[in-house]
Amino acid sequence: MKLMRYSRKRQPSALSRLGVLVGNDLVADLRAGYALYLVAESGNSKGAELAQIYMPAYIAQFLHIGEPAWRALGDAYSYLAELASTAPETTGIAGELLFMPLSECRLYAPVRPSKLITISLNYPRHAAVSGRAPSELPHAAIKTLSALTGPERDIVRPRHCRELDFETEKLRVFGVHLSAVHAAWTEWRRTRELRALLASIARHQAGQPRRHSPAVPEGCDERAFQAVLHV
Repeated sequence: MKLMRYSRKRQPSALSRLGVLVGNDLVADLRAGYALYLVAESGNSKGAELAQIYMPAYIAQFLHIGEPAWRALGDAYSYLAELASTAPETTGIAGELLFMPLSECRLYAPVRPSKLITISLNYPRHAAVSGRAPSELPHAAIKTLSALTGPERDIVRPRHCRELDFETEKLRVFGVHLSAVHAAWTEWRRTRELRALLASIARHQAGQPRRHSPAVPEGCDERAFQAVLHV
């Protein structure tokens, strides 16, 4: 399944929407298609309103919804794939086109993030290609979102730009929220700090000098920490 953000060629980007490739060369309008599926197949009179929620214009918004959006996508894709093979001329509940040849579509960058941070010189071969000496730490820079461009689009070089570079990037979306990643990182850090504390206590009880006075681990009560420290 191939998701995309698209519009008809020469249409403004404000009319872009979420689409999916069905067959070999047809792009289906997911919002219009899901609305038709809900009304025609499920008898839900609120199909247009629900489709607007579960099939937003941006892929990042779709991913943020999570599992309910993926379930809606599965229903819409199965319905549209069958419809494309049997009645590709079908229109949506508002009379809009459901299917459009891929050759007539304008594709946009699939994901538009809130921040764009680039990393360079992060491995020796990259440094050699750029003609720079490798460094201990990679270089990081913040780019403007206008640096993103869609497939087969012109790359415009600003007048003040002395070095122009372009890359094709792969994107991987992990099936967890960043809050879960933060929780896992916090738990790992606390475990490491606790192990360091226990090792320091063991050295103290054995009559060995402490290497340093350990800091109070995050989330730990300071009085309880000091009581354990001086056991």
